[in-house]
Amino acid sequence: MVSIVVTTHYRNDVLPEAIESALDQTYDPVEVIVVDGSGEEHARDVANRFDVTYVAQDEDRGIAADRDLGIETATHDYIHFLDDDDRLDPSTVERKMDVMNEGEGVGVVYNGLRWENGHEVRPDPEIRGNVLENALGFEMAPCLPSTMLIDRSTLRDVAPTADLPGDDGPMKIELARRTEFDFVDDALTHKGDSPDALSSGGGEVGEDEDSVRLSIIDYYDDLYEKVNPELKRAALRRSHLLEAAVRLENQFWSYEAIRHMVLANYHSKGFDLACAGGLLASFFGRPAWKYGRRLHNRFVLGDSHNGSIS
Repeated sequence: MVSIVVTTHYRNDVLPEAIESALDQTYDPVEVIVVDGSGEEHARDVANRFDVTYVAQDEDRGIAADRDLGIETATHDYIHFLDDDDRLDPSTVERKMDVMNEGEGVGVVYNGLRWENGHEVRPDPEIRGNVLENALGFEMAPCLPSTMLIDRSTLRDVAPTADLPGDDGPMKIELARRTEFDFVDDALTHKGDSPDALSSGGGEVGEDEDSVRLSIIDYYDDLYEKVNPELKRAALRRSHLLEAAVRLENQFWSYEAIRHMVLANYHSKGFDLACAGGLLASFFGRPAWKYGRRLHNRFVLGDSHNGSIS
């Protein structure tokens, strides 16, 4: 009843562990689909070593298109995504199917995640049921593709996700417009990236993430006005905060990071400790920024905090 879609892109070194974690699920039946997004069947030899369905893009089309191909290929009623550098605990699908079957109207079940350094992110207890406002505010962590079990019919209604701006943020918004969410409050997904990568509720953060997030906000401008205009302010705050973080991860000192922190404070509602502290730290560059983040994570968020990756 569950199809696990493993998307891969030139990561044959870590792909076997992802496939094995999908095949080792205690839930039955599970089909595992490997979607090779390289455009040159780079992962074929690895996939052929396992009892999986292998499909490949004819060119590099991006992660959203790879997930769309997985959705088209899947034959079971529910789909679980898995990035090639992530792994699932053996009981992941079984535990989430229990929640899915118990929850009337639930079409998405997600779970917590654990980084390679042992740091955990648990679901916020409030982010369940109707989560449209959370999705519009980019406050869905740790609800990421590798933590999501999704009703296939609902997902097919959203697809093709490649037509939406950004990465997985719009997919979650569209799902939230159609169904309710629930979660398993355990870190069942092992995330291959470092938390310093600042994966967010709106997608993977990169050099152009600011423009990507702003395009998402612009795309859903009418929906923000209809649901709650204040959500647009929150989304802009978070977008600029994360963009500043990316700048200071990649550079020792950055004028652009300071500019984004000024904008994050501008879009904050009242005094915001994270934004105010971040603005101060940004003037002193990467060392002060990282030290401030460690203090914030430890004393404000806690060692295993809810609903936030950074």
